Amino acid sequence: MSTQTMHINGHDLKLSKVEKELFPRDHVSKGDIVGHYRAVASAMLPHLADRPLTLRRFPDGIDESGFFQKHASDYFPDWVRTETMRADEGTVDYTVCDDEATLVYLANQAAIEFHVWLSTIDKPDHPDRLVIDLDPPDGTPVAVLRDVARRARDLYTEVGLTPFLQATGGRGFHVVAPLDRSADFDFVRDFATDLADRLAAADPDHLTTAQRKQRRGDRIFLDCNRNAYGQTFVCPYSMRARPGASVATPLDWAELGRATPNGFSPASVRRRLARKTDPWTGIDDHAASAADARERLLALGDLAPLAELPRPSPLDRVPRPSPLNPGGPRRPALRSSRHPLRADPQGRALQTPVDTEAPARSRRRWLRPVVITLSVLLVLALGGLGAAGWYFSGEVIDVNHDDDPYDLTVVAADDATVTLPNTKASALPGTWGLAWEDGRAVLGDTVSEDAETVTREVQVLYGDLAEGTAARIDKWTYGEDPKTGLGLDFTDVDVPTGLGDMPAWFVPSTVVNENADTWVITVHGRNAAPRETLRGVGLYAERGYPVLAVTYRNDEGAPKAPSGRHSLGEYESDDVLAAVDYALANGAKDVILHGWSMGGAIIATAYRHMDDPSVVKGLVFDSPVMDWNSTLDMQAADRDVIDPITWAAKRIVEFRADIDFDDLDQRNFAADFDLPILLYVDTADATVDHTATLDFAGMLDPAQTTVMETASGHTASWNEDPDRYEATLESYLATL
Repeated sequence: MSTQTMHINGHDLKLSKVEKELFPRDHVSKGDIVGHYRAVASAMLPHLADRPLTLRRFPDGIDESGFFQKHASDYFPDWVRTETMRADEGTVDYTVCDDEATLVYLANQAAIEFHVWLSTIDKPDHPDRLVIDLDPPDGTPVAVLRDVARRARDLYTEVGLTPFLQATGGRGFHVVAPLDRSADFDFVRDFATDLADRLAAADPDHLTTAQRKQRRGDRIFLDCNRNAYGQTFVCPYSMRARPGASVATPLDWAELGRATPNGFSPASVRRRLARKTDPWTGIDDHAASAADARERLLALGDLAPLAELPRPSPLDRVPRPSPLNPGGPRRPALRSSRHPLRADPQGRALQTPVDTEAPARSRRRWLRPVVITLSVLLVLALGGLGAAGWYFSGEVIDVNHDDDPYDLTVVAADDATVTLPNTKASALPGTWGLAWEDGRAVLGDTVSEDAETVTREVQVLYGDLAEGTAARIDKWTYGEDPKTGLGLDFTDVDVPTGLGDMPAWFVPSTVVNENADTWVITVHGRNAAPRETLRGVGLYAERGYPVLAVTYRNDEGAPKAPSGRHSLGEYESDDVLAAVDYALANGAKDVILHGWSMGGAIIATAYRHMDDPSVVKGLVFDSPVMDWNSTLDMQAADRDVIDPITWAAKRIVEFRADIDFDDLDQRNFAADFDLPILLYVDTADATVDHTATLDFAGMLDPAQTTVMETASGHTASWNEDPDRYEATLESYLATL
């Protein structure tokens, strides 16, 4: 078997048998394991540093017997740090992993799992971590486990601890709190047990602290045993010696609703770290006193019974109160006065349905990047095919905010009408915009028409419209902002997201009625801008709904995505989730999401990823992308792109954008959309596959689904017939 040599941290490491498969069923080799630990080293090492380490090694692969190793082997090189620690009988020379070279060396020793102490070398009797391990019996729905994690989070917070979350890569979650090391292990273990006992006493039918398995029944075991001298918990980013090659992964609390304990693979973790910071970064900055926290726990007095855990139903979407938000986890605390509406993006009160296919999907995602990468390499090797596919893929995911050209020349204009060359666009019935270099107008009914020209009613919003002006027809219709386009007052606000602040317009309602607590969040399409949504903003504002017209990553004036490319709704959905949090933090009790084109894909994906979809009162889709596969097939056919190039382009899009088209086919998740939905579908749409939208509509509950069909073109249903569009919206809103 082959060997490799790596030079890391000044050391030459000779790696042996790198092609040997240690996960035979998953075809994961020792070289793959070394590659994983190299990829996560910068994130993992802070969690390993200065901690005694227990390794779990499998020299012959996970299908054979492995072993735990505390004692550092005599043959370890001198530069591998070891520390002598007190043990029950004598001492143990533990390995300590402080650098990448040690991490890679240990991985080459077939160390698959890394388990660390809850204390550090310099103060081994005083833990800086408190851990409750949520250990479910077989068959526990993940929704139930998530709910228990939230309860633990809320209790931690109530007693003054800062809770951190980890998907263990196994069956459960760890809820971890950083401590200031003022208390010893005996105290911390007793305190952790008190916390667990309180949780279990509040719901003894589902939770237990019983040490004996036969006494637990089908209840979730709240395991506090790790809070003792010499005990360990799995280190963040450690692989697990289980089929599927899962990885222990720190999570933001906002991610809990879509996470499964074993849902992260080496490939997905690598992509994850490429686009976001380790959620446990700065964990020690939140260290708290265990003694103070225990005093707060004692001060809580008698237990207040918690609501019963959810039954394993995909329709269970009941939001639960938290200690910080007694009325429900909907209103994060305000943090800044720089903008009157700005708020902290605290944990989303959002919940996905039970995902019974998560392990299988995890395995598919582990294999899928390999398949896509091989496909991309194949098409690139085919020369012209690969080049054409790469070009077409760029048409889909590259960011381009260039305006369309001014392709019309005004023939004549006065205060009431404008005469334009008679083209397909200028003669369209309905209400349209006319844009030119320094102005914008609204086009109304046709006054007269001949073979050469068309004269239409016009309302100039701003600028000078005169004969000879170069202009273009614009279906966005209205001006640059709500004030110039609609005469509506608005406030520029910032929506905090994981990438930074996203600019948005907050438009208050123009009337005061029972709708004031429901905000409408409008989401524009790919390479567009919030002004695309002005056609809807006014409709909502005049009906009493406050409106938040948002931007998302890669928009003009907004933070860029790490890749610099569109992800077709997959990661843009995070920005919309942040907007929902923002609305709930600033007075909204619930929201309506309205998306145009790719904005429809974004709001659908955001809704599916929510931890508490009950905060969404309704979804409105206008020419949405419900399936990127069929949409790209349609666009390619319209451009006479041959099938092999289309296939290559789609594989390249998935590779470059780090997405899976199957996850963006909303028809695969239609059962999750249990709420009133309005779909504006255009059967003449040349941009988006409208048949996928009709398929999606056919999978929904007819009693909750409204469909309006037109044949006016992509996102032009309002332009063709504003009165019908508005009446349909009015009827739909009356059902909410």
